[in-house]
Amino acid sequence: MGRDGEQFPIIFTHTSRTGGGCLMQVLRRQYKASQVFPFYVKLKGGSTREALEEFIALPDERKKQFKVLGGHVHFGLHRHFDRYTYLTLFRDPVKRIVSLYTLALTSPRHYLHNIVVSNRMKLADFVGSGISPELNNGLTRMISGVEKVKFGGCTRELLEQAKHHLDAHYPVFGITERYDESVLLMKHYYGWGNPYYRTRNFSRTDLARQEVPPETLKVIQEHNALDIELYRYADQKFQAMLGRQDSAFQAELARFKKVNGWVKKLSSPRNGYFAITVLDAYSKLKHIAQ
Repeated sequence: MGRDGEQFPIIFTHTSRTGGGCLMQVLRRQYKASQVFPFYVKLKGGSTREALEEFIALPDERKKQFKVLGGHVHFGLHRHFDRYTYLTLFRDPVKRIVSLYTLALTSPRHYLHNIVVSNRMKLADFVGSGISPELNNGLTRMISGVEKVKFGGCTRELLEQAKHHLDAHYPVFGITERYDESVLLMKHYYGWGNPYYRTRNFSRTDLARQEVPPETLKVIQEHNALDIELYRYADQKFQAMLGRQDSAFQAELARFKKVNGWVKKLSSPRNGYFAITVLDAYSKLKHIAQ
C-alpha cells in the first residue's frame, strides 16, 4: 500500500483504447468529486489543451487538493507537485490500433469519424494516413512525455525515456488484458475499496487480431514498433508484480472476478446500469459522510 500523504495526486496518463475510461470511473468512485480533475475534451471540436490550461490557471492551493489528475494528458504534470505517483494502462498495440479504428469508423462522435468515413478508409489506410499521432507509437509518446513529435518521428530515445519514466514514476500500473489483476494491484497499493467496474466504450465489432490480414498487420507493427517493445517491457514488469503476490491475493482475485461478473451482468443499458449506479450512489454517500 502506498504511503499516505506521499502518493497524491495520482496522475493517470490515459492512452486511448486501453480501458482507461473504465479505470477513470473506478478512480472517481474512490475519491470525492472535488478531488478529481479530468483531462478530457470539454468542448465540441476542442481538445484536452483546454482542460490543461484550466488546470494550470488554478491557484497552487487548489491544485494541492486534488488526489486524481486523469485523462488524455502526457507525462509531465508532476512538475506542479512535490509529491505524486503516476498510473497508466498498457494494451497490446495491435489490438489498441484495431480498436481505435473500429471506434473511429462506427462512432459519429469520434474526432476521426468523418475523415475515416468520407475517405472510406480501410484499416491499413487508416494506420498509414498520418491523420493522428495516436496511430504512431501512441503509448511511447504518452509515457515519454515528449509532445509534438511528427508522425513517423518517434525515436529509440523516446522509447528509452518512456521505459525510464515507467521504472521511476509508476509504482503500479495495469495491463488491459489482465484488467482484474491490474485493478486489484492498484487497490492494494493505494488502499482503495473494491474496484468493481463495468466495461465502457466497448465495441462488439472489434476485429480479432487473427482476422487482420498479414499485410495490414505488418503496417500496424511498422508504425508501432516502439509501442510493441514498450508493451513487452511493461508486461514483464507486470508479471513480476503478480509473481510477488501471495495465495491470499489469488483467493481475493477469484472472489473479485465472481462478484464483478455479477456487477457487469446487472449493469447494462437496458436496466440503466443498475449495479454501477448503486455503487456510485453508495460511493457519493460515503464521501459525504466522511
